[in-house]
Amino acid sequence: MIVSGIRRSWLAVVLGLVWSLLAAGVGPAGGTAGVSDNEAIYSACVGPALESAGLVDVAGSFAEDAVNCLAHYGVTRGRTATTYDPGLPVPRWQMALFLKRAAGPAGIALPANPAGGFTDIGGLFEGARTAINQMAALDVMPGVTATTFGPDV
Repeated sequence: MIVSGIRRSWLAVVLGLVWSLLAAGVGPAGGTAGVSDNEAIYSACVGPALESAGLVDVAGSFAEDAVNCLAHYGVTRGRTATTYDPGLPVPRWQMALFLKRAAGPAGIALPANPAGGFTDIGGLFEGARTAINQMAALDVMPGVTATTFGPDV
C-alpha cells in the first residue's frame, strides 16, 4: 500500500511539473488563444527558460513560450534542430521519454535498471525502451496488456 502511495505521489509531481511548465500563456479550451485567465502562481518558465530554442515552426504561436521552456529543460528536443512539428500526435513511447526527462528537473529518481517484459518495444532505441520500462515499473504508464506496451498508440 505504501508503494502505491509513493507511485501516486511521483505521478502527481511529474504531472504538476509538466503542467507548471505549460500553464503560463496557455488558455483553457474555451478561452482566447494566447490569453490565460488563470495564471500559474509559480512557473519554471522564466528568464533563460523562455529564450528561443530555434524551433521556427512555433515562433510567434501561442505555444512558443511553452515549447521553448520544455526544450530548455530537455523535456522535448524538437523533431529536428529547427522544427517542432506541433501538429503531430504524441505516441506512448514519446510520452514515456517526456516524463523521464521531466523527472530530472523535478528531482525525481527513476529506477536505474527496470525489468523489461514488453514484447513490442524491441524496435525502439535503447533510451525509449528504458523510459518505457521505468514508467511501467512505477505504474505511471503500464502496458496495454501484461506483455505489450503499445508504443505507437
